[in-house]
Amino acid sequence: MFDLTKNWFLPAEYGYEVASPWLITQFSSYMIDGDTRRTSITAVSYPEELHFNLPRQDVILSGDGNEFGANLLIHIGSETFEVDDFSTGRGAGWHGEVTSGLTQLIEGQGNIVEFTDNGFSETVVFDLDGGEAETYQQIVSNIEGDLSSTIVGQAFFLKSAYFADGTTINPLQMPFEIDGTELGDVLFGFGRVGYRASTRLFNDTIDGHDGNDQLSGLGGDDVLLGGDGNDTLNGGDGADTLIGSDGTDLLIGGGRSDSLLGGDGEDTLTGGGGTDTLVGGDSDDIFHFTALADSMVTVPDRVLDLAAGDKIDISAIDANSNSDGDQAFQQVAAFTHSAGEFTLTYDASTNTTTALFDATGDTVANMAILFDGDVTALAGGWVL
Repeated sequence: MFDLTKNWFLPAEYGYEVASPWLITQFSSYMIDGDTRRTSITAVSYPEELHFNLPRQDVILSGDGNEFGANLLIHIGSETFEVDDFSTGRGAGWHGEVTSGLTQLIEGQGNIVEFTDNGFSETVVFDLDGGEAETYQQIVSNIEGDLSSTIVGQAFFLKSAYFADGTTINPLQMPFEIDGTELGDVLFGFGRVGYRASTRLFNDTIDGHDGNDQLSGLGGDDVLLGGDGNDTLNGGDGADTLIGSDGTDLLIGGGRSDSLLGGDGEDTLTGGGGTDTLVGGDSDDIFHFTALADSMVTVPDRVLDLAAGDKIDISAIDANSNSDGDQAFQQVAAFTHSAGEFTLTYDASTNTTTALFDATGDTVANMAILFDGDVTALAGGWVL
């Protein structure tokens, strides 16, 4: 009852949690006969600390896929535990604070009539023998604060996590590496965390290591490392760095300027919006563009290593916005006022090939892609 050390989320075999003070949200006290006072107290609390009896390397902390970072996932071996609302806070309007003296009074001298445990809220109804003023004074003297007034705006957060090897992290204030295993991991970073106006974006580093991993950065400027295996890396919002390493990887940027490196293996790279830098690495890779806005003329993407065997896939883009259906682009030497044309031009002074695309027929490019080197001869590399 009103314990500050509990196991709300974490099983006792792995550690325990330390709560913030129990705050009284409802209080009533009255005499039910000449010498018995009945009191009802409802109080709320929430863990502020996680204490693990495991070293940091044995515990993976990650987001749950919510872009607002509402929940924290704890991965231990094959088990996963969820800390609800670790960052968005649990608020309470309260009247006073439960002290250890009050708990001792209830358990030692009170006759508990009813006890309800709703996790973060507990209600105890108890009787105490004695005169009207005497018993009331016994109770209120063991409560911190003024029961006659309501204090509004208290919020609870998970502030610290402690590990058996001495490592300490603050899940709200300091980004920490989300380290996967040698198996196939599904790991999320954190989006926007914090409470109301004090929210901030997390810049996560997620390392999947070996295995076929699915890594998602969500908000913030994230670094996703796939490691060996066939991995799917999704940067989400923010200027992200995605590195696939070995295996057949799928790398997906977001709406800002991302850096995608496929590594070894036959990879597919989709930059999304923003000015992206794309490196396929070894083997035959696919550079995938799904919309004209993926590589705008004013902020074009750059492919650094297009080579024979690689593909530029623009088949998802309608080449002619003036006609129904989905038309394919056709390469021409110069625009001819016909929608659905694209050109390739090499500039030796900058060692850059520029691809321009006209989807309206006004000879003004609607999309541009830059390539390092002269790739004008790689006509077979286009999926139109």
